[in-house]
Amino acid sequence: MRWDRLRAAVQDRVTAAIGVPPDVVLIARPGTVLKTPSGKIRHGAIRDAYVHGTLGRRRPLVVQQMRLAAADLRARGARMADWVGRLLFTAYVLTIGVPTLAMLWMYLLIGPSGRRAYRAAKWWSRMALRVCGVRPTVTGLEHLDGVGAAILAANHASYIDSVVLMATIPTDFRFLAKRRLLDYPLIGTVIRKAGHVTIEKATVAQQLSGADVLARLLRERRQMLVFPEGTFFSAPELLPFRLGTFKAAVDTGRPIVPIALRGTRRVLPADTWLFRRGPIDVIIGAPLVPAGQGWQEMVRLRDEARAIIAHGSSEPPRPT
Repeated sequence: MRWDRLRAAVQDRVTAAIGVPPDVVLIARPGTVLKTPSGKIRHGAIRDAYVHGTLGRRRPLVVQQMRLAAADLRARGARMADWVGRLLFTAYVLTIGVPTLAMLWMYLLIGPSGRRAYRAAKWWSRMALRVCGVRPTVTGLEHLDGVGAAILAANHASYIDSVVLMATIPTDFRFLAKRRLLDYPLIGTVIRKAGHVTIEKATVAQQLSGADVLARLLRERRQMLVFPEGTFFSAPELLPFRLGTFKAAVDTGRPIVPIALRGTRRVLPADTWLFRRGPIDVIIGAPLVPAGQGWQEMVRLRDEARAIIAHGSSEPPRPT
């Protein structure tokens, strides 16, 4: 028969090539050789299947379809369970957050500006996280001891980053934020009454002007918190840092304190308003002190701060 002749020819060729006849020559249909997802041959699995007599045995089409359908149902069920869990947790967060936010807003509208408003916003941030069962882990607080006027530079991964930082950073700092945030009623009220600073960031000229504003605040012995990325997206990556922050540090000789946020992107991603439970870490790095002047020193500070924050946040930096 044709298969017998083919088997004999294979035996002859193998014997002629290595001088030892093969024990078995199996003529199998396509797809019999078992492989890993990357295409590597699974030698042990092939041997076991041959020993048990299942090598080359194909499952009936109906069985394969049922197996694939079951896997699809499990995946859909897991996604649905995650969505329902996030929906319920979001409902709980809103039930707690909306009334307390309304109380904070009313207090800020009728209360005095300045330190009291700032403390009220910090108190609400701590209370909101605690009530919602979110207890960030903070490491490196000793790096803030005696730092004085400085730039706190943090990665931006979620809408809740500001709340987490207000709740966990104990020093008296202010945010340097986008001016368009003043258009939002609640956020704008918090910014105005608590003394946070806004600048335009749309163009390069405006960013350089913002660096001059930041330098002036540092000379006034202020401690400012900046998101050097300027914005954030849903993809888990660290965006390029804008140089204005580091220009202000070099111009004034004041240190950069890198702060890495980890977990906030998972709790509230950029593309949804559904919260998810999860751990949050705030890692405060050692201050980076300018060692000179000029462009090269700005770039050095930027690269060192970005490397520290990328390591702490466990998110890969996007190529600059």
